[in-house]
Parts: sequence; C-alpha cells; structure tokens
Amino acid sequence: VDFTDIVGLDTDMADTQYARVLQKFRNQKHLCEVSGRVQSTVSHWEKIGRIPADLHEEIIEKAQASGIPLTLADFFPERLVVQAYWAIPSEVRRRERAAA
Repeated sequence: VDFTDIVGLDTDMADTQYARVLQKFRNQKHLCEVSGRVQSTVSHWEKIGRIPADLHEEIIEKAQASGIPLTLADFFPERLVVQAYWAIPSEVRRRERAAA
C-alpha cells in the first residue's frame, strides 16, 4: 500500500516539523508575522527543526485566522499514515503483508 497516495503526503516533503509547517507560509518572515514571534525565535525553531508543542494550537489558530489552512496534521503528518493504515480494510492489509 502506498500511503503517500492515501493521505496525500508529498514524498519529497521536508524532513523536519519546522520545514513542513513553513511550507504553508510564504517565507520565514510571514511565519513570524502570523505567529507574533520575532525572527530570532522562529530562526531557532528552524535550527532545532521543530516548533514547541505548547505553541502549536496558538499558531494554528492565528494561521487559520489569516486564511492559512494550517492544521495539526501539518505538524505531525505521520499520524495520518497510521490513521490511513487502519482505514484500509483488514483483508487488504492481510493481502499486502502476504505479498511483501
């Protein structure tokens, strides 16, 4: 089963949480403006590759209020893969495992 087809994940997707979220914005400056954080803070997120968990909900709300379709799945797309796997009928999962 190709999970990228099921959940619409781009196989060339950036490999950090920060980079995945940044893709929803025009650039880092735009992320700073929408999130209300200074550039040095957002630059630190880039350096560590993630955005602190306690800010996710706030950033999602501010992004959506600005017309940016940011969701929790943008922070954790791997959750979608797990959900997609369990959405596949069990007989299909068994066939896929047997064929592997």
